[in-house]
Amino acid sequence: MVPTMRQQAPTSRFKFSAIHRRPIDDAAYWSDRAQEVQTIAQGMTHPGTRGRMLALAHTYKVMAERAFMRAKNET
Repeated sequence: MVPTMRQQAPTSRFKFSAIHRRPIDDAAYWSDRAQEVQTIAQGMTHPGTRGRMLALAHTYKVMAERAFMRAKNET
């Protein structure tokens, strides 16, 4: 039987190696995502959708701050 897409294990779009940090630990990555989502939200007119996007931008900012603190504590 040939496996279907549902039966296959998901693959990550991120490639990890010993010299590259994971995106979860990269403060600049999350900061960039926050800025990108906030910029998109500013162009939205529907209040509900705009609010959700701004909330997502805030979440990304928090993730950036936490990644920065983890990196600071590693040194």
